[in-house]
Amino acid sequence: MSVIATATNTVVATVPVGSGPIGVGIMPPPVGVPFLAFSAKLEIDLDRAPKEDRFELQSNFTLSSTAPGIHPVVEPVTLQIGTFTVIIPPGSFKKHEDGFFTFHGVIDGVRLEALVKRTGTLRYTFEAEAKGADLTGTKNPVQVSLTIGDDSGTTSVKADIDH
Repeated sequence: MSVIATATNTVVATVPVGSGPIGVGIMPPPVGVPFLAFSAKLEIDLDRAPKEDRFELQSNFTLSSTAPGIHPVVEPVTLQIGTFTVIIPPGSFKKHEDGFFTFHGVIDGVRLEALVKRTGTLRYTFEAEAKGADLTGTKNPVQVSLTIGDDSGTTSVKADIDH
């Protein structure tokens, strides 16, 4: 059996299947477009009380030139910080006259503030602050993932963690 990269229409691997294979599997590429670059700075305050942890994230990302663009007002925004994940539903961000987007609210008991701001061609800042999160089990290095619509990025961060 041949494994074919459909983007280049070339054989990238050959897998022995024995005599008489009876099926074919086609795996589509992952949905979405990865960020061209994604970096972050993270501070975490782990509280002794359950679900009282806090974090402050400052990040920068660059969209790929093939990305259709981001639209936080109409697209879901998913943020993962270590063991904590939150989805900000479509319609939750407000667009401001300066062209930046903000969210202030409570999701699943977590008080969250988020900002998306364009800083250049295909370049953005994403900032988030949460109180009441559950970051139990989060330790360095911390995986941080951000998805806005079909665009996403993941990075590993050495966070400043206070206990």
